[in-house]
Amino acid sequence: MVKTSRRSNKEQSILDAAERVFHRHGFTNAKMEWVGEEAGMSKASVYFYFESKENLYMAIVYRALSLLNDLMYAAIQQNKPENGLNSVVALMNTYFDFSQKYPLYTEAMLDYTAVIRSTSAGNNEEKLSDALKESVYFMRLKDIHNIPVSIVVQEIKRGMEDGSIHDNRKPEMLYLSAWAMVLGYLKLTNLAGRKHSLHTVQLDDWKEYLIALIKYTLVHPV
Repeated sequence: MVKTSRRSNKEQSILDAAERVFHRHGFTNAKMEWVGEEAGMSKASVYFYFESKENLYMAIVYRALSLLNDLMYAAIQQNKPENGLNSVVALMNTYFDFSQKYPLYTEAMLDYTAVIRSTSAGNNEEKLSDALKESVYFMRLKDIHNIPVSIVVQEIKRGMEDGSIHDNRKPEMLYLSAWAMVLGYLKLTNLAGRKHSLHTVQLDDWKEYLIALIKYTLVHPV
């Protein structure tokens, strides 16, 4: 038990250091020896715990997605007394707030999503690097990466059942339509390093408009 705790603490220290290094230099440019220096250990020690830079990056994605899932479950719990529509809006707000607070996590998760989509959900090994094939965290991510989708779809269905959502299209289609708007926001703000405005538009104003637009389309189907 003591050894397990020590290993876990070491891994968390390395992950904390890697987040700072990847934030400063980007994943592609960052070196494992820099992560070791940031964590106060040797490069060999970093490799002992994470085997490859790709596995380390996947560990950060796993940490990010686990946090997002926890926040979304908390939002559902908090909005149980509300109707399905308001719960969906709360989930959208949760994701926007997450992306603003954790830009590195958002970027890492989108990088992971790009890999998944280009490799048939990670099953086409010919398109995966050797490091990803051997990555324990990549395998673990595949077990949980659809949880946010399932959570939102579940609340859309609840909104249809309680009458707060009037669009009778497939819940998955409604989710994808909302996600397309969210994704556009993320790519034009977080990944571009924007903090306050974009083409003179205040980001908070744009976020509120997108949420209102998503809400309107769920209540007033086209």
